[in-house]
Amino acid sequence: MNETDEAALVAAARRVADRHRAETGIDALRLRPSAVPSFVTALLPYAEILGVGDDGTRDSIFAEVPPAFLNLVRDAIGHAPGLFDWYRQAETTKARNTPEVAAIGWMLRGLNLG
Repeated sequence: MNETDEAALVAAARRVADRHRAETGIDALRLRPSAVPSFVTALLPYAEILGVGDDGTRDSIFAEVPPAFLNLVRDAIGHAPGLFDWYRQAETTKARNTPEVAAIGWMLRGLNLG
């Protein structure tokens, strides 16, 4: 996949998320890359594009975004070594209440990975 294709997929996913937020009034979290380990940082833009918040997955978004975009997200998750260990550890501590941990967790659940 070239950069143009990837940009088109990101734009399509963003449109779906924006439409969902406009319809529901639910905003994406403002995530802080500095609040998570470097190997997870690359996933935060995907969470924001998908409009994932700490109140659950946006099932309509996961159903509507191009499958190729979800494959990009899965690939990014696959290249985040230690993600699942970090997430499991965070869920057993006070860190589970942070927007970053919640967003990654809901994104994993939305992709049926967590």
